[in-house]
Amino acid sequence: AHVLKLKLVRWVGKPQGRYPGVHSIVNSYKVHAVAISSDGKLIAIGSESTKVTVWNIETGDQVLTLAGHYGEVYSVAFSADGTRIAT
Repeated sequence: AHVLKLKLVRWVGKPQGRYPGVHSIVNSYKVHAVAISSDGKLIAIGSESTKVTVWNIETGDQVLTLAGHYGEVYSVAFSADGTRIAT
């Protein structure tokens, strides 16, 4: 299995603690595409799983899964206002 582990780091002011603002996102499939929303709050990942997963960058939580593709997802993009995702 292919594993993607992204470390999302958000530095605001002086760091506090050992790893402040660091969240891990783990995707167990081969990743083909990654997009970050224009407001910097969400990251969308397209992969061989035939799904798109959307994650909250601040918390590291998965917030949405978009299913329904008939094959692997090779591209993903947010609309300028962040309300839509194209694959």
